[in-house]
Amino acid sequence: MIIDQCAQENIFSIRLSFRGEVFIHPNIVDIIKYAKKKGIREVSILTNNLALTPEKFEDVMKAGLDWLTISFDGTNETYEPIRKPAIFAESYKKIKDYKKIKERNHSIKPVIRIQSVWPDSAHYGKCLPI
Repeated sequence: MIIDQCAQENIFSIRLSFRGEVFIHPNIVDIIKYAKKKGIREVSILTNNLALTPEKFEDVMKAGLDWLTISFDGTNETYEPIRKPAIFAESYKKIKDYKKIKERNHSIKPVIRIQSVWPDSAHYGKCLPI
């Protein structure tokens, strides 16, 4: 397994994602636990927040996830066309719920980062001359 190779090479940090949503993997919690057990000091995930639920967030928090980066592009009028079928209000509420879960568990991890692209809404969806 690649996590074993990383551990053997004393890799400090891994990100469990590439192209696709990591939270659709049925064993993501076990993968995080395994990486931490093998001595990976920082385990990070990038998500679009669609498949992540507050319940799953609590599971990955307890598994030892260090960093959670959420792609959250724009606001109501720009977010939904970019992140379809996600709904802005639902996604925003989930992020607030994650914070409450961390507070309730007295946990600073995972650190939650928001990664955004803020499109020019006047030009969104239009081709611009190069």
